[in-house]
Amino acid sequence: MEDGGGRELAYVAMSRATGQSHVFVVAPDLGQAAGQLAWAWGQELRQAWALDNDRRPTLPEMYLERQELRSSLPPDRSAELDHVRHQLRVVEQDAADLRSGTGRSAHNRAGQAARALTEAATEYRRASQVVERADLGVVYCPIGACPSRLPTSG
Repeated sequence: MEDGGGRELAYVAMSRATGQSHVFVVAPDLGQAAGQLAWAWGQELRQAWALDNDRRPTLPEMYLERQELRSSLPPDRSAELDHVRHQLRVVEQDAADLRSGTGRSAHNRAGQAARALTEAATEYRRASQVVERADLGVVYCPIGACPSRLPTSG
């Protein structure tokens, strides 16, 4: 009834229902709910429907409403978002340069350390591949426990 249908539409809906009909009223207590329902049921909207005599807003009223709607919108933050996205790309590139020892990190100690780490990892992989070859006859001994002379194969 509050959405503009009034008692007429409520009556039609309830009279044509094949099962039970319920009216829900939001109110803090039963007395107020009954009062609201009695008030809403007393509003007659039938003539407004038949004549469609709803007043149309004037152009100044529409401009005022548009201005009110615009003022209720949050401010446009797209420029700030673009700036932050650009900063993120710069930081991500700096991080990639730092990991590879290139770009702004090419000539500082962090870049040198990153390149040394990459070279050490490459050498480690090469050495691991050599050690895995079966024809080397590798002998393992813990540090400090190795004899001064390792046995040789052959």
